Amino acid sequence: MLIAIAALFSTGSALNATLFSAARLSNQMVADDFLPNRLRGSEGSEPTRMLILLGVLTAALVVLWSLNAISSFASLSLITIFGAVSALAFTRRESAVTALVPAIGATGATAAATALLHHLYTAERGVFVTVVVLAAAVVAVEALYFERDRIESEIADIEEVI
Repeated sequence: MLIAIAALFSTGSALNATLFSAARLSNQMVADDFLPNRLRGSEGSEPTRMLILLGVLTAALVVLWSLNAISSFASLSLITIFGAVSALAFTRRESAVTALVPAIGATGATAAATALLHHLYTAERGVFVTVVVLAAAVVAVEALYFERDRIESEIADIEEVI
């Protein structure tokens, strides 16, 4: 019983930290014009508007789908981001000596994502479908909303400086 209570508090703490950090990141994305200005809170304050929006979205996801599906999607997202960063580090390396660690990271992330999806498909089909639907929705929103030309030109400007 004590372990279950500790796990509940730990989960709540992690969720709280994730919501606040995501709200601050979103606030910065609004400031950088990557998200609509109507999501901006008042200047210099905590990002309450984004915090409430993310909290409502999180609560809706918990009500609509299982916590297992949400945590599996979060795991897949983290693995995907880690793999993408590792692959980017591998392709942008300066020498063959620096290739080993990012290659292992990219390969490991690919294997972990494949294993996670295989497990979900074979053991938890409903969770698998939910994860795929969430992933497709995230990719669709990203593809429809973000302005690729602007992002690509800013990246090119940064690369010129570097």
